Amino acid sequence: MMKTGQENLITIITEGMERGEIRNDVDEEQLALMISGTLRLLVTRWQLKGYGGDLRQQAGRFWQTLSRLIRSNASTQSNAGNAVQARESQVVPRSVKQR
Repeated sequence: MMKTGQENLITIITEGMERGEIRNDVDEEQLALMISGTLRLLVTRWQLKGYGGDLRQQAGRFWQTLSRLIRSNASTQSNAGNAVQARESQVVPRSVKQR
């Protein structure tokens, strides 16, 4: 059975929590909704502006802020945070190109 995007995101968040990369005192489903909702809003605003502006830059700023909010104390004090940072740089799909 194929998972929805939301289910995949919840799985990724849960795995990050289990590895100590993401705080475990937040609700996985709510966090997934916040992430997907923000990304949808960023894309919608970009579309409404006639695809003007730098979508990658906006998404990058979002991920930097989000990672500071959800990163566990353990991951900020160890190399575990490197995995989160590596994923952050790959989050914006390559299919999203500036027009």
